[in-house]
Amino acid sequence: MRPFVGASIAVIRGDRVLLAARANAPMRGVWTLPGGLVEAGEAIADAALRELKEEVGLDAEMIG
Repeated sequence: MRPFVGASIAVIRGDRVLLAARANAPMRGVWTLPGGLVEAGEAIADAALRELKEEVGLDAEMIG
C-alpha cells in the first residue's frame, strides 16, 4: 500500500458537528468528517477546505 496524506475538516455550529456519509469504498455509508486526499503541492488546510466544497458544497474559513 502506498502512503498518502489526507485532510479532514470539522465544521462545528453550536453543539452540532457536520458529518458526511462516505460515498466510496472503503467504508461506504459510514458517517465521517468531510475530507479526502491532499493533492501534490497543496497545503493541508487548503485541501480540507477544497474537500468540504467538493463533498458537501459548503465554503468555510479556518478559525483555529
